[in-house]
Amino acid sequence: MIWRHIFENMQPLQIFNATISLSKIVISLRRE
Repeated sequence: MIWRHIFENMQPLQIFNATISLSKIVISLRRE
């Protein structure tokens, strides 16, 4: 899986920041 390859090369902090960004997008979509 390409996603697994990306996550394995990411630092924990980058994964955390990416998760937060995705969460904000989901929340904004739910509000609309």
